[in-house]
Amino acid sequence: MSFHFPCFRFDEVDQSPDRPGIYAWYHEVRITSAEVDRFVERVQSLSPDDRREHVESYLRQRVFEPYKESPYAVDLKGALKPAYGGKIAHQPHISEATIDALVESPQGIREIRDLLHRMVPVFSSPIYIGVATRSLRIRLLQHQKMLAEYRESPVSNPPTDESHSFAYDAVCERGLSPHDLIVYTLETPVSKKMQLVAEYIFNRLNYPLCGRR
Repeated sequence: MSFHFPCFRFDEVDQSPDRPGIYAWYHEVRITSAEVDRFVERVQSLSPDDRREHVESYLRQRVFEPYKESPYAVDLKGALKPAYGGKIAHQPHISEATIDALVESPQGIREIRDLLHRMVPVFSSPIYIGVATRSLRIRLLQHQKMLAEYRESPVSNPPTDESHSFAYDAVCERGLSPHDLIVYTLETPVSKKMQLVAEYIFNRLNYPLCGRR
């Protein structure tokens, strides 16, 4: 059995199949040429110590921060000992070698930018995996609507409706632009029950960043 994986940008989901299926949203790291030029000029204008700080800050904010893992909830208990609980935040680490490379050759950000633009989907993980038991088009149009609404009017509290959690996490929590999102679809010629089983398995294998509620 062969499958086809059509993909659609944020403003193209009205062209997606009007059939049941599984879908995966990806985020494309988009860095403009003007932004690259500003980065190179800024690094070259700084002292060696300040260069390191600027490079690390730039990579953290523009590349790694949107992919930061949500906190873990932990509980620590011991026999006849106080109990502790709370959240542990993810602390992304940027290797010294990576920082050194861009400090020494800031123009290299142009090459990294080009590679980042080509990362999806082969070299990246989906940020959300969902299932449409009736129509991919209807489901993705719902996502499109919520993504656009949160982009227009961000909110600070998570939605009570779990179907909105992906849009909230992507736009309000991670600051992603809907126009940097692309969705791949997989029509599923199987029963509704097996579609839900497949969605569960896909999520457990990939652990997408958004919609964990």
